[in-house]
Amino acid sequence: MSSLEGKTIILASHEAEYLTLCDKIALIDEGKIIKVGTPEEILGDVELLKAHNLDVPPLIELFLSLNLGVPKNLKDAREKIANFLIFQITNFLIF
Repeated sequence: MSSLEGKTIILASHEAEYLTLCDKIALIDEGKIIKVGTPEEILGDVELLKAHNLDVPPLIELFLSLNLGVPKNLKDAREKIANFLIFQITNFLIF
């Protein structure tokens, strides 16, 4: 059992790579909670981020532009990219 299990940690950050480590994140603008959700829900909502003058993280933009969805974590990102590349290479070799 981890010493942090069952405890809540509040982390304030503008760095997306830290936010993807969290179970839940909150978008707060001018002291008001705008939305609470998983990193995938918040970081994947491009319109929400732009509406609150936030930059969409480049990795999220890449995944969304490739229709891969928002990765849940680094392992998921690696798997999504690997599967995408395998699919692309396979299709290239077939044609």
